[in-house]
Amino acid sequence: YMVVRCSLPTWLANKWLADFGDDTACAIARASIEEAGLTARVNTTKTSMDDLLDALRRAEFYADPYSDIPGALAINGPGIIASKAFQHGHLTLQDYASMLPAHALGAEPGERILDACAAPGTKSTQLAEMAAASIFATDLNPYRIHKVAENAERLGLSNLRIATADLNRSIFPAN
Repeated sequence: YMVVRCSLPTWLANKWLADFGDDTACAIARASIEEAGLTARVNTTKTSMDDLLDALRRAEFYADPYSDIPGALAINGPGIIASKAFQHGHLTLQDYASMLPAHALGAEPGERILDACAAPGTKSTQLAEMAAASIFATDLNPYRIHKVAENAERLGLSNLRIATADLNRSIFPAN
C-alpha cells in the first residue's frame, strides 16, 4: 500500500512498518504526500502578531497563529505576496519546520552568527529579527544571495551582513 499509493521506496516503507507498526506507518506515509499549508512568521521589528492578524483579516486573508512557535502563523488565501503586509515587511513566508532552528539556537544580543548556506534568507532574517545579534549570511550562488539581500531590505534589518562566499575554501586567517 505505502509503496504504491504514497510513492515510497520499499526499504523506507519496511523501516517505518518495523519502527512504528501498521497504523502509524500508514499515517506517516499519507502525511508525507499531503500538500503542506502556507506558513509565515511575523516580523516583530515592524509589527505585533495582533496588529498583523488584524491587517490580514481586513485584507481578507485567514491567518491563525501557532501556539508552539512564537510568531508563526498559518495563512489561507491566494496572493499573500502581493499584500501590503508582505510588501511592507510585516511578515515572511517560511516553512513551519524551518522556523525551529532559530528558536533552538537561542541567539543572544551581541553574539555573532554565521549562516553559511543562507539563501533565500528566511532563517538568517529570522535570527536578525529575534535577537540583537550580528548575522553574517553567505551563499555560494550570487543570484541566491541577492534574494537574502532583497528579503533583508524588505524586512528593514540592519544587523544582517551578506556576502557571496565559497566556504569550501577558508575565508578565515590560518592562525
